[in-house]
Amino acid sequence: GCSYDRRAEVYCDLRTYSSSLPPHQQHFPDRPDVGGYSVLLDYCPVFRPYANGNCAEAAAGWERTSEERCEACRCFSKEDSFGSSVASCYRARCLNATTLEVRANGRWRRCPTEGGAVLAHGGGHAPPPPPLGGLPCSVLPSLLSLSLRFARVGDAGAAHLADAFVAGGGGSLTCLRLEGNTIGCAGCERLAASLAALPALRVLGFGDALGGNAIGDAGMCALASALAQTERDLIELAPDASGPPVVGAGHALRELGLHNNRIGSRGARALARALAAGGAPHLAKLGASGNCIGAEAVAELAGARAGLRPACQAQDPSRGSES
Repeated sequence: GCSYDRRAEVYCDLRTYSSSLPPHQQHFPDRPDVGGYSVLLDYCPVFRPYANGNCAEAAAGWERTSEERCEACRCFSKEDSFGSSVASCYRARCLNATTLEVRANGRWRRCPTEGGAVLAHGGGHAPPPPPLGGLPCSVLPSLLSLSLRFARVGDAGAAHLADAFVAGGGGSLTCLRLEGNTIGCAGCERLAASLAALPALRVLGFGDALGGNAIGDAGMCALASALAQTERDLIELAPDASGPPVVGAGHALRELGLHNNRIGSRGARALARALAAGGAPHLAKLGASGNCIGAEAVAELAGARAGLRPACQAQDPSRGSES
């Protein structure tokens, strides 16, 4: 079977002892000599991971048709050719708060929202593999609000955070605060690429009046490109998917804080183009003071969306910006 968090293939550790267990530690009336492995657990049987059962780690003997081992992989029930249920590891991803997909035989398969089976047919003349057991996306780790202000996250920490989101840990996240963490363009690019996995995100803070980061023009362009991503773009990533529509990256975003991030006119114009093209359609509050944005770029931001009044002041472009 699978562990409770679906990160490992497990077995029930049930043992037969040479004599009967103490009466208060017996769990099978007709078999007093049978119980779990530990006296500390009162010989209660428990599920334990196989030595090579961790879905995140490759190990000798795990290679089986269409299976994978990776940080984003999870354990699913699969019917074998005899109709028995076996545990197997597959790559999984959340497209939004209710949409989970599993990758089998090189293609993404969408799980029913309420849970159920996914038919994973092979290509060519290969016989179709048996159904995979589905699960609702909500069983994957999720957060409502995450504040890491001035926590020394850096680019490496931002990359790990992005990987966690892509693996399904941010499906319900509404607020992400990352001010004052020396995150540069590399870390911002990784976080931008994970925005599609945060469909409920309403507040995203890279900087405020007390401190920002150093995403520069390159990081701002990556973020703008992600915000410009539409529902059509995401559906094209999984053309075989069926079910409820996915939402574009930044669809729910209401507030974006970019103060003190070494952003120049190039980055500001990229954001203006993304907003004008329909990215982040519900954005109502944009803060970008403390950067080096020229007057023309500030005007482009102000005119990108009717009703949007960005909080930023034009700066002398000769000061330059880091990208």
